[in-house]
Amino acid sequence: MLKMIYNAADSDFARRLLNELRADGTQVDDLTGGGAQSKGDVLIPVIGADYKGSSVENAVFEALDNGQQIVPVLNGVEQPKLIDHLDAVAGADTATLKALIARAQSPEASIPLKVLTPRTRRANNQTAFLIAIPVIIMLLVGLIGIGSGAIRRPEDEYNAVETEIVLTRDALIAPELATMEAVLPNNPEEAFVYPATLLAASTPVRPFVALTATARAETTPIYPATVTPTPGS
Repeated sequence: MLKMIYNAADSDFARRLLNELRADGTQVDDLTGGGAQSKGDVLIPVIGADYKGSSVENAVFEALDNGQQIVPVLNGVEQPKLIDHLDAVAGADTATLKALIARAQSPEASIPLKVLTPRTRRANNQTAFLIAIPVIIMLLVGLIGIGSGAIRRPEDEYNAVETEIVLTRDALIAPELATMEAVLPNNPEEAFVYPATLLAASTPVRPFVALTATARAETTPIYPATVTPTPGS
């Protein structure tokens, strides 16, 4: 069913369109004097200068929320942003209007694009608010629990996992580490060329070999002691 709606300022223009459509036998209901639209209707809003905040705009919002087909007719204004994805009729172009009506009523008509109407925006905000409340509550409970010490990590489980990790690591690197330990530097000459020796170790083991060499050098100096001369001697 076709439904047309317009504001009082556009009544003469809209009635001429109505008369031309009805003259060809097209049945069009005029919603301006009252009436309602349903999901199966095709809405023809006549959009003029006073569109914003009018009953025409509200009818467009309702049609968008219902997923209806809409054929806007522009009476000397630009197409509103919310429906600028729709094909519109500029002025009293009845030929284009009839073509768009026929396309909108066709079984092959494309599914209307979902847009963010005020009702959809309110519904989204309400959903976000309902989701945010339990999230914030759980966050506060977690922060209070951790700060007071009531919530702590499971020490036994943590230690058991950490021990397993260390044992697995040691089992994987122990054979090569033992081999590389045999070539640790024992004197300044060996220490000088040790970076090249270190490259022979595999990449996963190399940091452990380097740390072992460093620890050994710190505990067992390989450089000869230097005598500090006494001042004045």
